Order: sequence, then structure tokens, then C-alpha cells
Amino acid sequence: MKEAERKDAFLTSPMTSSGSTSNFLNSLHIDCCLSGSMPDSSRAQLMTENSRLPPILILSLLVFSIIAPSVTASGSILLSSDSYAEESSIGHPANYTITVENDGTTDLSVTLSLSQASTCSGYTSSLSTSTLTLLSGTSGTSTLSVSVNGTATGNCDTTVTATGSDSSGGSVTDSITVETTGNPSWPSGHTRFVYIRTDDSGANAQTPYTLEFSAPPMSDGSPYNMHQFCNDSNGDDDDVWEAFVPTDFNSVTSWSVVNVNGITLGQYVSYNLTDAEGGAMTYPMVTFEQNTSASGHVASTLSDSEYYACHSPPDDGDDDSDQYYDSSGMGIIEYDSQSPSSSQSCTSNYSSCPLNITLLEDGWTNVTIGAWGLGNHDTSLEVISWLNGVQTNSFTVSVNDSQHIAVTIPFLVEAGTCTVEIEANLNNDGNQTSWSQSWGDMCDALPEPEITSVIYYHSDANGYQFVADLFQGPGTEAATGFQWVYANATNLTENEYYQLAVDVRVDGDHVYNESRSQMSYGGNSTLTTNGGWEVDQYDCYVEIDVGLFNETGVEMDSLSFNLSAPCEDPPGTDLTEVWLHQSYWLWCDGINVDLMSEEGPEQLNSSYECDDGSYSDAFHLFIETANLSEDDYYPMVWLFVEVIASGPDGNDTLVDDFVLLKDGQGNVDENYSTDLWQVSPYHCGVELYVGLYSNWTDDGAWPIES
Repeated sequence: MKEAERKDAFLTSPMTSSGSTSNFLNSLHIDCCLSGSMPDSSRAQLMTENSRLPPILILSLLVFSIIAPSVTASGSILLSSDSYAEESSIGHPANYTITVENDGTTDLSVTLSLSQASTCSGYTSSLSTSTLTLLSGTSGTSTLSVSVNGTATGNCDTTVTATGSDSSGGSVTDSITVETTGNPSWPSGHTRFVYIRTDDSGANAQTPYTLEFSAPPMSDGSPYNMHQFCNDSNGDDDDVWEAFVPTDFNSVTSWSVVNVNGITLGQYVSYNLTDAEGGAMTYPMVTFEQNTSASGHVASTLSDSEYYACHSPPDDGDDDSDQYYDSSGMGIIEYDSQSPSSSQSCTSNYSSCPLNITLLEDGWTNVTIGAWGLGNHDTSLEVISWLNGVQTNSFTVSVNDSQHIAVTIPFLVEAGTCTVEIEANLNNDGNQTSWSQSWGDMCDALPEPEITSVIYYHSDANGYQFVADLFQGPGTEAATGFQWVYANATNLTENEYYQLAVDVRVDGDHVYNESRSQMSYGGNSTLTTNGGWEVDQYDCYVEIDVGLFNETGVEMDSLSFNLSAPCEDPPGTDLTEVWLHQSYWLWCDGINVDLMSEEGPEQLNSSYECDDGSYSDAFHLFIETANLSEDDYYPMVWLFVEVIASGPDGNDTLVDDFVLLKDGQGNVDENYSTDLWQVSPYHCGVELYVGLYSNWTDDGAWPIES
């Protein structure tokens, strides 16, 4: 009870007799004394002489005892969420970011706990972390995930409670409640588009995908994000994605599947999607399969189907819809391991089902969960599995008019597999049945080595500068200049060698790769490399991959980071100065002018006489350029200089130079000077042309600047 609540309780509690008043006051008095608000000597006196004090004196003493702690350090905790209501569907949990704020004046160790309302059948709630250490005035977060199975309906209230304890043994609590709406099928008024991928190479491996429509009304919300809900690496038959699109279509509707880099993976078409409109279908689902050999639009299939089966049930090839079962039940019906002698099955007539499997052997193991004697009803079976407390598989199968149903769950049991759990939920014609089994104490495994921090440094004019721990701040922006990383790892074996591998790409170009082996002198070690890489203001992103390997080269842990860089527009190649020099201009006070920044002479003469009687009649052009990108071989850059003098008898070409300033072999010269040239008394005008040319464009003739 908080301080204000204790005072309110004291002031409003009835005191109907002297006996009840004394008991109530003494209980409050003892509670306050135990909290440390009074010295021991005073506490002893009050407890022994309390009954002889006048009532009004007792009241004043007790009020003082209750109020006194308010001047000392106190704990307080406040919970909040980024959202208090979300929807959750199968494979797509509702996620809430729970913020825990220590708004008191003492440090707290915080424990988070969960509780669900009694109406939450089919809902599962979990927290990403359940313990936090918060200094006074700081906050921390934990992600609450609320997932559903096929039986979840209505709303579920999940309450998160935070209990903070301080060093003196005091504690404070706060709680919040979020409401999750179970949506095990899909949003109302939407059609489910199901894409079956058949090729996972090249551009097909670049996920996530989007579903894109070019024509309205579907294009109004395009693109639509797609979510993968079947994965063949988890034992599913195929890799399958889904997206939900408002049920408002054209008589001919076409769409595309596009990968994360904007590459179209396939085009598809339907001629009957209007059949799903107006509520004509309860669960409109469009399925379409990738066809890498097709040209044009691939046809799709529209059906009224609530479920898409990721995993096919066992099939013996016989039509056993009329098979007689002398009993019904649910449990393990098949067990297959890498040791054939250990494999078991009871599916011949189900009379010996379920199997009693008490031990899961090492290696690949298939456990088939089934139900039999269903009475030829419409049935769905959801099976979920966990390894070491982490969900690994979730399969749902639906059958119509069948006597049995089954789902096979694959496991890889290794030395580090400590616990296995399987849960099954059966819906047989509306009747719900659940089954579960777990296997524990399977291992005594040591924790795996892992990277705990990746420290990012760069150097500037002030020396070495710490940027960030990328492990704690994955959204860190890239610094500029020379930079490097080192890593801290834990759970290492003492006196064994471990290798830190760092691989870096800047704007997709591979700029750094180094691996270095170092001995661990304890469970925690710092692993470094010797080199680094450069990032400038024109780079846009930096990709850093960090891997931890043991002495035999087996990867123990790896992390990847994508850092955004300044991405400034680089300066373009251009002309900066074009100087018209007259020979001996220093001695003759002649012409020396940058024609790009100053006015040139009104005319050029064929002869000039200096003060000392000498002549300075010749000219030349000196050209300066900038930003030829010495680090890049391409594009190649030419300089074209032309000086043409016109007269009564036609034009005379005095300069006609075409030279390479950047030759494509790493040689760059940003400056150029022409030979001397001279006008005659018969020339009437002079035209100067200077241009930079590049082979970067298709015709190779466009000047960069002239």
C-alpha cells in the first residue's frame, strides 16, 4: 500500500470501540516502525507505554509516524504501452512495447509478470524480458507478444504487472491491461492472397515481398505487405506468403509479386474475383503458384477456404473415410528416428494408439500427432512445438468428412537440446480438445559462446573517437573517416583460440575483410582486428558483418549491421579557370586574365611593344579543372581546346587540342596549357572554345562543361 493510501485508510477507517481502535492503531504503528521511520529506543517505549497515552496523543504520534517517510528516498514505478488494443491472427501476434519508468528517487530491480483473463482461451502471452534494473529517473522496455491459435475468438485482456524492489527491501507495483482481439482467420471484408514460391534462388531470396496492383480500386492501397506463414526449412511443404486485400475487384484483376529491391518475380491474373464480393464467400482465398518458365500472367484459383495447410497429413493411399474405429482419441501415432529399430507406428487400426514415447533420440526425429475416430466431421488440428522454450514449428491442417487427422513435427535433437514440448489443439465439428506432452532434463549443456557487444570507433582531428556499441544501438549512423570495430564475447572456453571475422561493404563495394585468431584467457574476452576502412560524406550506407568462430572454424555467433551514411551529392567534374596569358606579361604589363571570372580584353593585337623595346606578341591558354575522381578509373575525361581567328580570307585554326585528362588507367591531370599562338594584322576576330568531354554517356560526345 502506498503512503497516501495508508493515510487515507487510517483517516477513514471506522473506530467503533476503544478495543478496535487500539488494535488498529497498534497495527499501523508497528508497520511504520518496521519501515525504519523511528529509532529503536522510541519504538520500544511506544510499544510498551502506548496504552497509557491519551487517545489524542496516540493519534498525533501515529500520524507523525506515517507521514515521516515522505521526506526520505522513496520508490515509484509507472507502466505504459505504445498501444492498448491490437489484433492478432495465426502466425502474426499482436506486439506491444511496454515501457517501465522508475519515477521515484531510489534505484529499483523490476520483475514483470503476466496474467490473462478467464476469457482468453486460445491466446498465449509472453514477454521478451521479465527483469529490468532501473536507476532513479530511467526507464526500460519489454515487448509483450500475444499470439492466437485457431480456437481464439473475441477479446483477451492481458495484464502486465511490474514489481520494483529497492536495496532496503521495500517494493512498489504498477500494472496495465491491454486488449487483444483474436482474428484467427483474416480481417473482415478482405480476400486472402496466398503466394506459393517454387524458387528460392537469386532475386527470389530477396525478401520481404509486396503484392502490387496497377488498376483501381485495388491500387488505392497498393502495395500490400506479404507475410510468410509456411517455411520449408521448418518442415513445411512449401514457402508460402500471404497478404489481405479489400474485397473490391474488377472482372479481370491482375497483380504482381515484387521483392524488397523492387524486382518483379511474377505476374498473375484472375477472371472471377467479383464472385467473392458482397459476402458471397465467407473466407475468399486466392492461391497462385510461382511459374518461372511462364511468359505473361499466370492464372490463379479462387476458393472459399478458411485454412491453407502448410504441411500435408500422412496418407497411406487408401480411401479410409468409411474405416471403422472402435475408439477415439488423440496423441502420438507415429515416431520416426535415425535409428530404425526405435521407430514406432500405431496407424494400422489405431487400437494401440496413442504411443508412449518417453525418450527422444539424438538426431532428426519426426513425431506425428493425430486424432482418430472423428465421425467423418469437418476437422482442424493445430500442432505447436518448442525446443528449449523457443517455438520452432506451428502447423495447422484441415480435413473434411474424415475419420482421422494428423500433423508431423520434425525435430533436430542435439547436445544442446534440453527440453522439447508439443501442444495440439483439435476442433472436431466445433468440439475443442487439447493435448500436450513435454520431455525435460535432456541435457546438461554449457551456454554457447556469443557476441555481447560490437564497439564502433572512428578517428578524426581530435584522435580516436567512440561512436557506439552497435549491439545496443543497431540504428547508429555511420561516422566519416577511418573507422574500425572490435567485439566482446562471453561463454568462451579458457585457453582456446577464437576467431573474429569482420566483413564490410560501403555502398555495396567490398572495402574490408579481416579475420584474426586470439586466445581466450577466461569466459569473457575482447577480440580485435588490426585494420579498418574509410567512409566519406558521399557514401550512403555501410554494411558490417561480425562473426565469431571457434578454433576449428565453426561459426558460434554472427551479427549484421546496416548503418546509414551522410550520402551527400558528390561535386561534379567541371572547369574552374581558363587563363589567357600573354608571353612576358610580367615584364610588359601584358594580358593575364581568367576568362571565367573576369572580362577579357576588348581586342588582341598582332604586336605589342614593351617599355624596354622588346616584343610580347604570343599568347597561350592555361586551363584548370576539378573533381576528376582520382580514385575511380572511369569515366574517362577529354579536354578540347580550339582557337579560331577569322579574317577576310577565311578562318585560321590557331589551336586545335584534344587531350586526355583522365585516361581510364588511373592517370589524372587536372591542368593543361596550350602551345603559344599569335594573331596577325589581317585577323578580324578570335573565338576561343574550351570543353570537357566524357565517355560516360552512350554517345560519348556530351560535354561535362564548356
